[in-house]
Amino acid sequence: MPHSPVPEGGGIQFVGLGDSLTEGVGDPRPGRAGFSGELDGWVTHVAESIRASGRRVDVRNYAVAGARLDDVIELQLPRALAEPADVMSCFVGINDLWDPNIDLAKFGDRFSGLFRMLSSHASIVLTASIHDVFAPLPVRTPLRQKLMRNIAVMNEVVYDTVSTFDLVLVDLAARPETFNSAVRALDRLHPNRYGHQLIAADVLNELRLRGYLLDVDPPVGVPVRRGLPDLAHAAWVSGYVRQNWRRWRREMAASKLAATAAAPNATADAPDATPAPPPP
Repeated sequence: MPHSPVPEGGGIQFVGLGDSLTEGVGDPRPGRAGFSGELDGWVTHVAESIRASGRRVDVRNYAVAGARLDDVIELQLPRALAEPADVMSCFVGINDLWDPNIDLAKFGDRFSGLFRMLSSHASIVLTASIHDVFAPLPVRTPLRQKLMRNIAVMNEVVYDTVSTFDLVLVDLAARPETFNSAVRALDRLHPNRYGHQLIAADVLNELRLRGYLLDVDPPVGVPVRRGLPDLAHAAWVSGYVRQNWRRWRREMAASKLAATAAAPNATADAPDATPAPPPP
């Protein structure tokens, strides 16, 4: 069903769901360094561009670092549906890849169901394909091959869902330059401020191609100087890891134990022993 345009010249209600990419990890707000500091991210840069055009925009960003698809459905979606929205975005799936027992068929059904609800609630719904977040990481070859196969299957789910519900797609998987070394934060997993600005530009360009927000100019990304912005992000990541590392270890141990119990004689697809990095 075709989307209705966002209100011409009027205020816009923008709601974000998802994981760290939408929360803004990697883009600490200048002057607000540290774990308890605020983040900007691509959602903030999109909002700033809309405001620069003279429009009002109200942003509610429910995205949380580490969120998986089930977290979005169970924890974020009820809050998002409780209020009106013109534009909704949901970038999700990367954290599900760390589950060695992921059921890709179930993921597809749940993903499609999520966007069925979002598209019935908002005029415009955005999502993104899953990029190769593992490229800069020292992941062993067998595990990397399995992860890449899963990414390919999950992106087929994304593309089918985009077609079914007429979503606006930000095809990050087709834009490797969006995540090259110049736009990665110190943790090598997340985009830095420049990277988030490029994603914001991608989002607005895709909306413009669909005839939305034609009066809004995309942000011009400014490459990040090595220095305080990266130190701010390093402080944020350090605090986040200290607070959550034990929980991640427990979850990974429980997943591996469940995999062993479910298939005690299976070895071909046994999960690699490489420790998982903090979830994006």
